[in-house]
Amino acid sequence: MTDLGDLMTATRAVVDPATSAADLAQIAQMQPSLRPQIAVHPNIYPDLLSWLTNSDKATGQAREQTQLPVPAKSKAPRSTVHYLVGGLVGAVIVVLLVVGLVLGGLAKFGSNKGSSGPIASEGPGFDSPEAAAYAFLDGLKAGDLDAMLGTFAIQSFASKCDFSAYTGRFMEFSFSSLNSSCPFPHDSAIGVQANVQARIGNLTASLPRQILNMVSPETNQSGVVSLPDANSQQAFIAQIAADFASYPYAGINNIATTDPASLSSIYSSDKVAADIVKNEQTLGLNQDEYKDVAITLDMGGQTWIFSPSAGYYHGRWYLISANSYLAILLNMDPFTFLMPMP
Repeated sequence: MTDLGDLMTATRAVVDPATSAADLAQIAQMQPSLRPQIAVHPNIYPDLLSWLTNSDKATGQAREQTQLPVPAKSKAPRSTVHYLVGGLVGAVIVVLLVVGLVLGGLAKFGSNKGSSGPIASEGPGFDSPEAAAYAFLDGLKAGDLDAMLGTFAIQSFASKCDFSAYTGRFMEFSFSSLNSSCPFPHDSAIGVQANVQARIGNLTASLPRQILNMVSPETNQSGVVSLPDANSQQAFIAQIAADFASYPYAGINNIATTDPASLSSIYSSDKVAADIVKNEQTLGLNQDEYKDVAITLDMGGQTWIFSPSAGYYHGRWYLISANSYLAILLNMDPFTFLMPMP
C-alpha cells in the first residue's frame, strides 16, 4: 500500500491523473500543502472540492479537525481517459504554437559536434551545488535552454539511481513509471542506456514545459485551452508570441544563496530529514552527496525563490531537479521552478 503520509509519495500521486478520488481525499487530509494541486486534479469529486474551498477559509485546529467527505459511489470521478485525451489535445495545441520557439534549443541540446544522435555525455559539472544552480539561472537569464539543461547529471544519474529503492519507496510499478528518470535496473548495459534515454527525455520534456508555463501562463497546462474559432486562435498565438518577445527573465539580478531552513519552518524537522534520506537512497547517493539549494533573486521589482536539488558525482556537482524537496514544502507549482517570495 502506498504511504501517502510521505510527502514525496503524495506529491507523485497528486500529479498522476490516475490517482483515485479516495486517495485524493486521504492526501488532502494528510498533506495540506498539496491541496491546491488536489483542487485541479481530474478525479476530484464535488464534495471534496467544496471541502477544500471551505478548508481554505478556516485556520488552525478547526481546519485540521474538519471531517473529509467520502466520495459517493454513485458519483464516479471524471474519466482518466477523458482527462488524458483532453490533455493530449492541449499538448498538441501547445506544441504547435511553441515548436518554433523551443525547437532550436532542444535540437542544440540533443546533439553534439559531429553527431546527430542524442546527447552523448553530460556537462563537466561544477565545484559546488550553488555553482550549478547559478549556471542554470545564467542560462535562464540568457534564454539559453542548452546551457540550462547542461547543468544536470545525465549518465551519472542514470548509472547511480537505485531502481530497487525507487520501487520500494513508492511500493508500485506501472507504465507511468517510465516517465520517471530511473525506470529500469542499472545492473546491465541496456538498463543503463534505457535510464540515460529516460533521463534525457524527462529533462527535455519538463524544462521547456516549465519555461512555457512561466513565460506564457495562458497555455493553462492544468487543462485545455479552448480555441473554437480563427479569431481566438490568432489572439492566442499573438499573446504567446508577445509573451516570449518580452521574455522577463533577462531582468534577473541580485542572485544570492540562502539557508533552506530560513524559508520553511519545518525543513529541519526529523520527518523531513527522514524523507530526504529516502530520496537520497532512490538516487543512489549518500547524505553528503545530496543538497537542496535555496536561492533568492530579484526580477520585475519582486523577490523570487529558486530551489533546485543537486548531486555529487565523480567529484563534481550537478543539478538533479529544478524543484527540490524544499520547493515541495513551499508549495511551489510543479509546472514552474520560480516562485514569489512569500
